[in-house]
Amino acid sequence: MKKAIAVLVASLLSATGEAQAQFDFITNAGAITITGYYGPNGAVAIPPATNGFPVVAIGENAFENAGITSVAIPNSVTSIGESAFQYCAGLAAANIPGGLTNLGQKAFYDCSALSSITIPGTVNSIGEDAFQGCGSLASLMISNGVSSIGQEAFQYCSSLTNITIPGSVTNIGADAFVLCSGLTQVAILEGVVSIGDYAFDACSSLRSIVLPASVATVGQYAFASCTNLQMAAIPEGVASLGAAAFENCSVLASANLPASVTNIGQNAFYNCPILSFISVDAQNPSYSSVDGVLFDKVQTTLVEYPAGRAGSYVVPGGAAEIASNAFNNCLGLTAVTLPDSLTNIAEDAFYNCTNLTSVTVAGSLRGIGQGAFSGTRLANFSIPGQVSSLGDFTFSGCAKLARLTIAAGVTNIGPYAFYNCTNLSGVWFAGNAPAASSSAFLSASNAVIYYLPGTAGWGSTYHGLPAVLWNPLIQTSGADFGVWDGQFGFNVAGTTNIPIVVQACTNLSNPDWLPLQTLTLTNGSFYFSDPQWTNFPSRFYRISSP
Repeated sequence: MKKAIAVLVASLLSATGEAQAQFDFITNAGAITITGYYGPNGAVAIPPATNGFPVVAIGENAFENAGITSVAIPNSVTSIGESAFQYCAGLAAANIPGGLTNLGQKAFYDCSALSSITIPGTVNSIGEDAFQGCGSLASLMISNGVSSIGQEAFQYCSSLTNITIPGSVTNIGADAFVLCSGLTQVAILEGVVSIGDYAFDACSSLRSIVLPASVATVGQYAFASCTNLQMAAIPEGVASLGAAAFENCSVLASANLPASVTNIGQNAFYNCPILSFISVDAQNPSYSSVDGVLFDKVQTTLVEYPAGRAGSYVVPGGAAEIASNAFNNCLGLTAVTLPDSLTNIAEDAFYNCTNLTSVTVAGSLRGIGQGAFSGTRLANFSIPGQVSSLGDFTFSGCAKLARLTIAAGVTNIGPYAFYNCTNLSGVWFAGNAPAASSSAFLSASNAVIYYLPGTAGWGSTYHGLPAVLWNPLIQTSGADFGVWDGQFGFNVAGTTNIPIVVQACTNLSNPDWLPLQTLTLTNGSFYFSDPQWTNFPSRFYRISSP
């Protein structure tokens, strides 16, 4: 004999003392699911049973946009479906029954008047966006037993001031509490394993956070833009800090990393303007700290420089690489000296260091990544001979950059490499004309390109800029060479109007070239004389670019 399961679609009138409420519902296998509401505004009570069948679920979108102000949900209900009370803007009070097991995504989405909620431990997971936009939610109780907080579950709940995450929760989802701007205290209990990406991003009132030892992963941007965060305790047990995990924490002064942290994403402490010291446990197998600067364990890669430091910095010998974004937005940095061991500057390494005026580069450097010096205040720079390519945006926005020397090894210049270098007046190339993007010198229209005799590929212009042969020579023959009226002098000849510097030293085996005069070869020649030549036992002269 075949068995049939009856599904009844009907309407229900509540028999409570509240104003009569009308519901659409379905009956399936002897249980009722509320599917719609068409009753009056105000307070609503959902009956625990009708027609002898229990009410066990509130279906998807059942009360969406309803004008209700409160709802009483009976203990018989075990499931609240997706978007069940979404956009109930006047809903100020609702209870979650003690037997509920399913709290669907967007269940109370944008219920902007809802002020208090308790989630029982029978709920396994708080659905994605479940309470997003509940701007009046000031009291939240998450009971022990809940194992997961879904993505964006409490996003924009700006009236929350303190919360406790019980130890039964293993995962705090991405964006779970993002932009909870009133949140000042968060207690995360032992048992929580993962804090998702952006979980507490822009919780601008949060003052401190203490993570339990059970936490293994802190996601990217997890505490970014917590602008009042003064203390972040990262315990032994945390293995991974995501990219920008504490970005824009403007009052965070120090960071202490335990031995367990083996992965740190880019910009973990980016734009923390008073962060002056990053310490690392000596037993950490992956990272180390050198005078408060974060390095890899063997100290060949500088990972992150604390943004709160001001003045100059000498990168220690042995360092081979400046990692991506390592000095990004270090606004107090004024000068950097790089060691002979350094071979690579990764992308955006010194991006937006707006007070960086000097970088001393060794000849060992081989790579300069895209955007590496974008937005700095460098006035001049020399690209050493082993560098073969300049990446996109390498010096873009360097408004103070006036002079640039590019060694013969450079064969390619990427798009926008010198974009908006409005003060750039001269670029000296030591080799053949490199392949370059048509946008390489965009908005650097004041620059003149200078190239050397014997090099190839040059014409009268180079990507829209005038190109001029730079060929000054000291004329060692003729009547003007030698001593006249007690001064040693000589003529310099070359292309008309090229800029030059006359330099001198006293020892060719260990020369210290000093500039004597900077000038322009008006009409292609200039007579130079040195009234101080008799003050030295010997003096040697040369011509260089400015």
